[in-house]
Amino acid sequence: MTEMSAQSMSANGDEPTDMNQSQSSHASQLQKLQESYVALESQLHEQKNWMQEQLQCHSNDMERMIRDECRRWMQEERKSLVDGQQAELNQLKISLESDETRRLDAVRADFENRLDAVSQQLETVHDFSQQLNERRGRLNLMYRRYVLVVSLLIVLMATMITVYLKSSSTVESQEPLIEKEESVGFRTEIALQHFLDGYDELQREFPNQTDRLWLIMESATIPIIKEDDPTHPAVILLVASKGNSAVAECLAGRYAELVTKSLRAAQHATVNSEMYADSDPDDAKGQLNTVLSRAFDSGSKSGVVLRLEKLPGPAAMIFYRFADNDNAPYKDVAIVLTLTLESTDTGSGKDNVAYDELRKVWGSSLDVDQVDPLLSRIGNSVAFVQPETRDVLAGLNC
Repeated sequence: MTEMSAQSMSANGDEPTDMNQSQSSHASQLQKLQESYVALESQLHEQKNWMQEQLQCHSNDMERMIRDECRRWMQEERKSLVDGQQAELNQLKISLESDETRRLDAVRADFENRLDAVSQQLETVHDFSQQLNERRGRLNLMYRRYVLVVSLLIVLMATMITVYLKSSSTVESQEPLIEKEESVGFRTEIALQHFLDGYDELQREFPNQTDRLWLIMESATIPIIKEDDPTHPAVILLVASKGNSAVAECLAGRYAELVTKSLRAAQHATVNSEMYADSDPDDAKGQLNTVLSRAFDSGSKSGVVLRLEKLPGPAAMIFYRFADNDNAPYKDVAIVLTLTLESTDTGSGKDNVAYDELRKVWGSSLDVDQVDPLLSRIGNSVAFVQPETRDVLAGLNC
């Protein structure tokens, strides 16, 4: 029994030792587990931190990418919006320009129509003004003729009354003188009437000539026909544009013939200055003086000098004598000069056009103090000749 108790106690004594060993083993394992747990927890914490860092990096990258994408998208949208607005603005600009162009075209068309209307009105006014001027010229011409005829009638009546009164108180020896005075007055009236009638015919033969030309030529001619002792010759300068000299020469010849017939004078002399273009100026001057003096001394009452621009300057000085207002050797004659311009247009139609042409022609061979006095003598009656049709010239044998 005692052995059984001892064995039993021995057995009970071994059991706590095994349990302690087991507990010690479990504690050791638990500690290892705790250390493993701590290590694992540390690793997890590190991985967590690493993952957080990675996530933060990815998050920043994503945020940057999103921001960049949003920026790019906004830029594209902005560009698209701007392009759309620009397209709309361009379309609006095109539309406005088109509308503006149409309006400008409409305004321009309206302005051109109004301008055409005004031009037509101006042409009408100009035509009416020309008609008025022509009528005024004709009326002035008729008035001058009327005054002239009335003056002649008054002079004739006064002469007849004077003759009648003298015839009752004078002796028979005075009767021849009275008859001579009556005969002179009668011849003057006939010559003047013949000239006026022929002058009307001359105007019909040259229908394109102006009233101013006819008035100038008539005003210069009447005194040498009407007055018994004219104070100066009738010097007329007919100016023609280049290519129109035939009309001026034909008109000058017809006019000289009319003066000759009206005054029942000897045939007029005609000189073409082209004959003296290359001659010695002094010889040309002497020949021209001889031709004109011989004709006027023989009873001619008119002379024609053509193409004055071809005459050398020193030779033209002959007109300083023939065309002088006070000391001309022949005061009861008509001298017609023609001048052809270098231009195909007569320009303003004023006298200085002719003066400038002659200054250009004679300025190289004459001094200024010679040219201007010469022009004052031959340029008192300057008339510009207008073109005539070929049919007119053919009908006149010009």
